[in-house]
Amino acid sequence: MGLDTSAPAMLGVDDYLDGLRQAADQLAAQARQTWLGADVPTCPGWSMLDLIAHTGMVHRWAQAAVRDDPV
Repeated sequence: MGLDTSAPAMLGVDDYLDGLRQAADQLAAQARQTWLGADVPTCPGWSMLDLIAHTGMVHRWAQAAVRDDPV
């Protein structure tokens, strides 16, 4: 069996972290410019505050998982 060249290339850790940092910076910029009660079109029923809180909780969970800390 040969290598599946149609599969996406793996990201290196530095590239992954850069992408994560860019996405977090974009979310922070949008949060600063938007009323926290505003609807999030891509997340029906969610406000900007809901999205920010959810994202923060997910990042804290992921950090604990990587560090092998109890949540």
